[in-house]
Amino acid sequence: DGVLAPIRQGLAELWDELKQWLNEHRKAIAQSLLALLFLSLLAAAWRLLREARPGIWLRTRLDYLRFGILAGHAPGNAGARQYYSALERLLDLEGVERALTANAREHLAQICRHFAGLRPESVEFTLLFERARYGDGTLLQSDLHRMRALYRQIFRRLRQMP
Repeated sequence: DGVLAPIRQGLAELWDELKQWLNEHRKAIAQSLLALLFLSLLAAAWRLLREARPGIWLRTRLDYLRFGILAGHAPGNAGARQYYSALERLLDLEGVERALTANAREHLAQICRHFAGLRPESVEFTLLFERARYGDGTLLQSDLHRMRALYRQIFRRLRQMP
């Protein structure tokens, strides 16, 4: 016991100093722990929102309201581009993100790989878009009506899938 007495006394003094320091800085420690808790909750919420992607979910619903229900598209080829962009966002939400370098046909192949049941609608939709994007003329109003109908079908069928 005699040999360890100075070590015990030194540890006791350190312990007393630590308790005194903790007592003096209790408020600052509590605030720091609360800030750390808040930051960890914020980081967790950010990761959850990034995974759940509520922004793109909301945008797809507004797209459906605007284009699918209200038919609020621009006339001609600009309307076709609007429909195609809305479809891209919808498919992105479903996990089929279009690569920046992919053209419409490559994106179509990607859609068909993920959603084979949407092949007929997706092919017709893409052909109409390509005609607007790469063709010489302007799409007719009837073509835009068809794109609207196809967009609505794809939207509804994606919502029914598990």
